[in-house]
Amino acid sequence: MFRQRHIGYFTALLLLLSNLAFSQSRLSIEVSGGFAFPVGSYSEKNASDAAVAHPDQGNDWIIGYTKSKAGFAKPGYYLQFNTNYRISKLFSANVIIGKSGNPTDASYLSEYVTENGQPSNYTGHSDYRFTYLLPGFGIQKNLGNKLAKLSINMGPSTCNYPSFTTHFQNDITWETINGTRNISGLMYRVAFTLNQKISERLAIGLNFNYATASLDYTQQTSYTPGFTPNPSFEDTLKMRTINFGATFSYAF
Repeated sequence: MFRQRHIGYFTALLLLLSNLAFSQSRLSIEVSGGFAFPVGSYSEKNASDAAVAHPDQGNDWIIGYTKSKAGFAKPGYYLQFNTNYRISKLFSANVIIGKSGNPTDASYLSEYVTENGQPSNYTGHSDYRFTYLLPGFGIQKNLGNKLAKLSINMGPSTCNYPSFTTHFQNDITWETINGTRNISGLMYRVAFTLNQKISERLAIGLNFNYATASLDYTQQTSYTPGFTPNPSFEDTLKMRTINFGATFSYAF
């Protein structure tokens, strides 16, 4: 449903940029990638704060971990392809297609259940894998053989379902269910790029950017065997990363 509401807008913008690019020689392409450092609740690892109690059973029965308080994310990566069209000497339009990923640290989940009297043999949490399509605009300025650019982008992003599994020593398994689908939400990205020309058409440089996305989804878990599924609850994965990497660009 999220994609259906926005597909017309993004398709029209992509077609516009494509027509502009081939009508005039103002097109450049850029590949960038580097490190993605989680910040805010996305990097928090306090399982006690994130634990959600059963609405009828109280704190003795935990039904999940809200990602709005702790995402358990560790430093990861980003990789993206940027098509840029220069509107004027100062302004440009661009479209970014990319992906990013952050591994998770499940040791805090294992420690939490052990401290609450339920030692586990294994606890795992899925890593986060994002894909995104971000149209946007930028302000750029030539500084001799260097080009400085500040850009703002917004568009749809998807991420794999944030699932976890805990195998207790009493042979009970606690895990998320219905966790095969992706979740989605708008991503915003603010970036600063500084490129150094190495020829008339080629340039290399550095990219600094901040990315944020809030992805709403429904979380539900179950204890097996012999238990009915726990009540579901609405949750939000608040992805926040500060990214730093290298760029390689080619101007047509």
